[in-house]
Amino acid sequence: MRTNSTNNIPNVPNNTSPPAESFLDAMDRLNRAYPPNTVRQGRQNFSQVSPSTSTTSNSQSRPVASGSGTAMTRAAPRSLQSTMPSQPLPNQPLNHLQAFRSNYRPGPAVFKPGEVPKITMQDFHQYAMLAKTVMGQIIKDWNPHPLSPQELLECRASTISRIQKIRRLEARQAQILPVRERITEDTLWMTRLEYGYHFPRIFRINDLPTEIIANIFHYVVWSCREPKDGILARATVIGICRHWRTVALGDPTIWNAIWFRDRPHYERSWTWFDRAGTAPLDIRIGDTKEEPMSLQAMEELLNKLFAKLSYIRILVIVVQDWDPALLVLDKLRNVARDNTPLIMERFEMHRAGSPYVQMGDGYEPSFYLQPMALFGGAAIPSFQYFSVNGVHVDWMKSQLVNLTTLDIRRIPLERAPTLSQFRGLLSNSPALRKLILDGAGPQWQLEEATRYPPIVLHNLRIMVLGDFSMSYGVYILSQISAPHVLDVTLMNLTGEDYSPFFTALHTPELKLLCIYNVEIIPSPKIAATMVKWLLSMPLLTYLRISNVQEMLIDFFLYDPQSESKASEPPAHVISPKLAFLEWQTMNPMIVARWTAARRKIGAPLQKMYVLHPMNKKLDQSQHAALSEAINPGKVLQLPPGARAPEEEALRAGLSI
Repeated sequence: MRTNSTNNIPNVPNNTSPPAESFLDAMDRLNRAYPPNTVRQGRQNFSQVSPSTSTTSNSQSRPVASGSGTAMTRAAPRSLQSTMPSQPLPNQPLNHLQAFRSNYRPGPAVFKPGEVPKITMQDFHQYAMLAKTVMGQIIKDWNPHPLSPQELLECRASTISRIQKIRRLEARQAQILPVRERITEDTLWMTRLEYGYHFPRIFRINDLPTEIIANIFHYVVWSCREPKDGILARATVIGICRHWRTVALGDPTIWNAIWFRDRPHYERSWTWFDRAGTAPLDIRIGDTKEEPMSLQAMEELLNKLFAKLSYIRILVIVVQDWDPALLVLDKLRNVARDNTPLIMERFEMHRAGSPYVQMGDGYEPSFYLQPMALFGGAAIPSFQYFSVNGVHVDWMKSQLVNLTTLDIRRIPLERAPTLSQFRGLLSNSPALRKLILDGAGPQWQLEEATRYPPIVLHNLRIMVLGDFSMSYGVYILSQISAPHVLDVTLMNLTGEDYSPFFTALHTPELKLLCIYNVEIIPSPKIAATMVKWLLSMPLLTYLRISNVQEMLIDFFLYDPQSESKASEPPAHVISPKLAFLEWQTMNPMIVARWTAARRKIGAPLQKMYVLHPMNKKLDQSQHAALSEAINPGKVLQLPPGARAPEEEALRAGLSI
């Protein structure tokens, strides 16, 4: 388990690897179906592959490779059956474990149940350094080259021997449980480490069919969470060998996700653009406050980009100023004029600048007063995801129907859709799954609103509401009925008593609740209102909080009958299924106290996720308090942009 370098909160894995049994069984079947053969003539040998994280946080490993292929695994092998006898391991590295135990981990040889010491931050650091040393010992003398048949047999025999050793140690481990032997635990860890570094020499990836290799490349490049990691992954794939380069360059879908951020002339992005061919394109264009995009730069980019407008599937644009944003809408009006066929599914336009009035030189203010219809008013059958932020369109003429996502943010009321237009957006999208209203919504037409019943959105699962007054929030909720919403986010609700808003919010099937910067104004009825609201969500399982008052989360500790804090387990606990907490920008001691109180009233948490970068700010005493409060649960950290596996499961409608 990886850890943060400043504390010992383990990381949440970015993805879930297949079980060791199925992986090794697949490799066994592959080796049986394609037995080792002589080295192919003309095959370019491997040189190096990208770094892969080892079993510890600070250990970066470079798996070595040959013409036989390359792979890495950190799972303990358990099920591969072999008829080959165990053989001694060649080139056995120095006995690092012996020095490690004698110099760093003194202590008893056997630990009884409950006596195993907790792994500290220093322990993790030492394990990382040991892993790095072992890696260097194993690969320092290895010269990557196509393996001869004899070398293949030797590598297979040594790999099987390591697998058998791992199984013997695991059998010993299972035999003596719950007692643990330090030598067994450490030797098993080291053997798995050695196996992970040696196994790539016999993983014959280049013997796989081309389409399978390409699919593996898809997993590599599409699983990156950060754009820079995706760029590095693609560069690494085409730099390994001639065969990999041919496969990667021959697959346009490896290159069709392009983010135009490489200044100044987008050489890398245009290279990918050409490699993508006629594959559906996922395009992102962005600038920064330090380097805002000019009108001329945007026009030059769009003129070249829109040569493949018919192949753009996703178009996301983030700019600072009005001029480039309006230019995009203007260029897209040609779709209706030229009758351009589109496969576009998703369009996002975010203007990050703060003023609501146009400040640029590209258009006169009179042009701003004439809103433009999206795609010039053309209907696009594939279109289903619409998002505008700080920019408006002609709501009357835009064909916004059959949407699955409607996301409108920071739009002044005079530029917002009328109430009838807003209701039309909702009623014409019966499959709407996600609705975001952030500082935006329908125009204020309170008298007209009383004449309409709420629009029932049966398929709505995710709803984000925030950054508006209490009365406007109640006004919006009066027009919407979402009985099957699973995930609600409330944000920036401050400065007044929002009790009527919470009263109007009905989400009986809610399982995920996110609260950001929400203020509770004390009043005689606030406790009764909040307790009633929380009781209306009995399925709540995952809570995410940031910058909220202690008073707000304390309502989860109330006894519904007395409407006051429970000093002992009440007959009915508020949110009895609540098992997962994610937080940031909170006082850690307040979170620890609240977590301990939930355990005290008989509703303990299973896991606590500390969102990056909050985890970096925790000192040892704060982490100890959090760990003690959730005991026997876990305290984990979430990397930037990652979602907890429980959140993913709940959003998918799964039970956990």
